[in-house]
Amino acid sequence: MPAAHSFLAPHFDAAMLLLAARGIRVRGYEDYPYAADEAEYAPRMNAPILTNATSETVDIAPWLETKVRAIGCYTSQLPSLFPTTPMPEAVRAYGNRVAGGMGVAERFWWINEGPDNESRVYRRAIR
Repeated sequence: MPAAHSFLAPHFDAAMLLLAARGIRVRGYEDYPYAADEAEYAPRMNAPILTNATSETVDIAPWLETKVRAIGCYTSQLPSLFPTTPMPEAVRAYGNRVAGGMGVAERFWWINEGPDNESRVYRRAIR
């Protein structure tokens, strides 16, 4: 679920809280380009559901070009989402910024637990 964008609809928050209350680990992602909007990002990241969230930065280099191609499928939205910088360039630059200038990455937010308890996710999720 997008962590930086989903808070437009309260039912996403409710679904994430319900899953977390049932012991299922919930992870949201920062939905670019919305996550790059400083004016909107801070209020969304201050949402109560993220009070105890922990971040995880993941290398996406192997999937970056696939992501760029997938975003490119939304041709009608590209002009409004990327008005000044070509989309491929903007996506690569944002990924590099998330990676601290060393590669490309995406940031995920664990809503109720960190990434160190992987096996529990699968046991709980398939019940």
